[in-house]
Parts: sequence; structure tokens; C-alpha cells
Amino acid sequence: MGSSLVSLFENRSSAIGENRFRMSRKGLRLVHNGVNWSVCVLYSVPVFANLPDQASTKMELLGDLPCPTEEFFTADVFIFVSAYNWKMYMTLATVCITAFLGVQIVFFIGCCMYYLYFKKTPTTSLQTRNRQKVFLRGSIAQGVVPLICLLIPVVYCSTSIVLNYYNSAINNLMVLMFSTHGFFTEIVILMVHRPYRRFILQLAGRKMSML
Repeated sequence: MGSSLVSLFENRSSAIGENRFRMSRKGLRLVHNGVNWSVCVLYSVPVFANLPDQASTKMELLGDLPCPTEEFFTADVFIFVSAYNWKMYMTLATVCITAFLGVQIVFFIGCCMYYLYFKKTPTTSLQTRNRQKVFLRGSIAQGVVPLICLLIPVVYCSTSIVLNYYNSAINNLMVLMFSTHGFFTEIVILMVHRPYRRFILQLAGRKMSML
């Protein structure tokens, strides 16, 4: 999700002809996106290479889960990490990668804001500039809403791991919130971008007229 947002705002930034930081070379863009995607995928490889023994770890977890659900014993429960060192590694790595992608997103948004709202150039027409502003605002809304659904669970999980705190009810709530980011992304895309919004309204109008 973070890599996709970086690509989205990099594309908006590079679409501004006056932007001195725009990526005009296809090869440079491929390298940039490749690094972002690789970092997000490969940082968990060390953990997958050191998975704990599932049977013994399940028995150890009973100390933290005094009243587990029936599925804990009947279903195929997969334990990703159990050692505190690996938990800290995943927490710190996730925070660092989030910051790494977040800095890029802020940078590209800053470039767009500067060249669209502050630096006036005669090479871009007013109509084109206004359309780019509208699309930028829609892209920001498209990114902010799902990020809220992602960052809150990530912050809570990271904090609970550091503090060694476990709460099953809150964990389930965080998982539910985490899983809604795709749904809210689609809703925001349909609402904030004019072509999609116009199509939805026309479709709703047709159905109302048929009734």
C-alpha cells in the first residue's frame, strides 16, 4: 500500500513539466519503484527463514492466552514469530520502512503543492493547472483515508509488542480495521474523482427512473 502511494504521488509530481525533481526517464522510475517494492517484500525474509517450531510454540502461548478459543486447538494456527528479538526486529523494520515511504510521499506531495499553488509559470495553462490541482486533492484523499485504517493498527501493534501487552479484543478490532482499508479506498476513489462520481450518479439516476 505504501509503495503504491509513493508511485501515485511520484506520477503526479512528474506530470508537472516545471518540476525540477520529475522523473523523466523510464529506467529511473523502474529502479525507484523496484527499490520500494523490494524493501517492502524482503524485510520479512529473515523471519520466514527462522520460523519457530509450531507445536512447542503453541504450548508456550497458552501462558499468554489462558482462555483461547476452540479454533486455537482445532484449526491450523500459524505462528509467525514468538521470540522477543524477532518481534522487535519486525516492529523496528516496519517503523523504518513506514518512515522511508512516508518521507517520499511527503516529498512528492510537497513538490506538487509548490509547483501548482506557489510557483506560477507561463508554460502551463490555467485550465491544466486547475485540473492537476483537482486530481491532486483527490489523490490525497484517496491516500489519507486508507492510511488511517492502516496506521492505527500498526501503531497499536508496535506499541503492544514493545510493552509486551496483549488484549485479544483490541487485537481483533485492529485486524478488522486493517482489513477495511481496501474497501474505504474504493469508496473514496468513487466519491472524490469526478468521472467515477458522475458515472455512479448517472447509474443511480437510471435505476431510480426505472423504479
